[in-house]
Amino acid sequence: MLTTGKWQCREVINLLVEYGVRNIVLCPGTRNTPLIIAAVRNPRVSVHTVVDERSASFIAYGMSKQSGEPVAVVCTSGSAVLNLTPAISEAYYAHVPLIAVTADRPSEWIDQDDSQTMRQKSVMKDFTVDSVNVSCHCESPELRAAISRDLNVALTKCVNSFRGPVHINVEVDEPISEEVEISDNEAFSCRKINIHCGHGLAADGKKHIVDRLSKAERIMLVGGFSCSLTDHEKNILNSFALRPNVVFLSETIGNYNSSGSITMIDEALVFIRNRKQEYYPDVIITFGGALVSRALKDFLRDSKAEHWMVGHHQSYPDCYSRLTEVYPEADDFINTLNDVSIIDSEYSLKWKRVNNEIKIIRKKYMTDAPWSDLVAIDMLCRNLPIDWNLQLSNGMTVRYALGVSGSNAATISCNRGISGIDGSFSTAVGAASVSDRNTLLITGDMSAQYDMGAMASILIDSRLRVAVMMNDGGEIFRFIRTTCSLPELDDYIATHANFPAEKLAEGFGFRYLKSSSEDELTEVLPEFFGESDRPVLLAIYTDGTESARIFHDYFKIYKNYTI
Repeated sequence: MLTTGKWQCREVINLLVEYGVRNIVLCPGTRNTPLIIAAVRNPRVSVHTVVDERSASFIAYGMSKQSGEPVAVVCTSGSAVLNLTPAISEAYYAHVPLIAVTADRPSEWIDQDDSQTMRQKSVMKDFTVDSVNVSCHCESPELRAAISRDLNVALTKCVNSFRGPVHINVEVDEPISEEVEISDNEAFSCRKINIHCGHGLAADGKKHIVDRLSKAERIMLVGGFSCSLTDHEKNILNSFALRPNVVFLSETIGNYNSSGSITMIDEALVFIRNRKQEYYPDVIITFGGALVSRALKDFLRDSKAEHWMVGHHQSYPDCYSRLTEVYPEADDFINTLNDVSIIDSEYSLKWKRVNNEIKIIRKKYMTDAPWSDLVAIDMLCRNLPIDWNLQLSNGMTVRYALGVSGSNAATISCNRGISGIDGSFSTAVGAASVSDRNTLLITGDMSAQYDMGAMASILIDSRLRVAVMMNDGGEIFRFIRTTCSLPELDDYIATHANFPAEKLAEGFGFRYLKSSSEDELTEVLPEFFGESDRPVLLAIYTDGTESARIFHDYFKIYKNYTI
């Protein structure tokens, strides 16, 4: 069919239809021409023309209020947009799902004396449940995924839990009247994200879970940080993960405590790099927050799988650009897993073979690995007393710790909401002060230097242990490809950290210990973890450049094996 060549306009109109819009009121104009074309040539909606925008918006409001269905009004750019505001404000206080779709110039032309332009993308924010600006710069799949996500979230609020008007501001660039000949399927396709809002999972939502997962041959559970599941929910999840068509990839800071999960994720992905298509899932089901592993994010983005997100989130992140279902009520979703049929599949077995192989490879490598941060942090985690809490700083510390299996930690935590360097020491102090368990913080010298004021806190007591990796600055910059080869690395990026560990320990009342080799660390660990009448700081001296090289070599060994 012949339709507008503006993808963003087709996406808006198609999603309006998906969210139940059956009537669209159109106001004549030039800048909104692609929106008019997309609406008029879509046989699934009825269109009505009204010249005056103020009257048009109230007519659309009346349709919506009477029918209970969402109705859209579409206008051109400039002052025309302001004429929609009276009806939108009425809809806001009356909880009516009225949708204002306004055409706009590209953002770079606002305030540049171009005709019929004004700052309109947030002009209705005080009278809408959500407001979305749709950029005309949407050539890449990533930008299109972001636009679709924002539109889905806004329209969900409009028709479901929040129920009220939304404003969709659509940038339209030249040529405005561009048309393309495409198939009906492409012309009317869009990415619908089903956000299952409300209290309790509806019957059709449960049916979709059971029907889809009972047929999926490759299901991947992915556990991020800050898991808030109950023990009962974890038990159901762990039982589901034992099925032949299911694999569970969980980072240690998620605290899922599943014996069947794969935690050495980066190692596994390097190991299967040449045959990763065989390991892609059909459905990705995620729990918890963001991932540390960049490799896993890339793997999931490349997989083309459906992404189901489970649990409450402040927003609806679409990290893999694959989001299709959102289940905010984790308990309802997890309980429904009991009704999913068990099917035969080789998927779990394939991943288990990989997991067994990488564990053997790591054990062999660590036996003779040179002294480095990798060795030191492995020793700290493996020798941690039972039921201690483990706090990790960002950067390389958390990445080293992710590969350690068999830790005795009761909980493992790291500031992964923003993943910043600041505040790791203070976070550990605060967490330890309200826990009845001993706490170990593993941090780098740059992170510790940034937050050394935490050492003065009166909340610190003898249950806190701090291990500082004295590797002379930000080691992560020596590891990542972006910065590791730059001539400015040592002086301006990694920087030499000034953390006088012994003097600071003495000044703030910490007991001071140190080690500079594997033998020394082996000797000092019993004293470090033993009884003490004050907090203990252990300075572990390593060569940061050599540690980064050894970590690179560590991953290279997985490339030398074939499946």
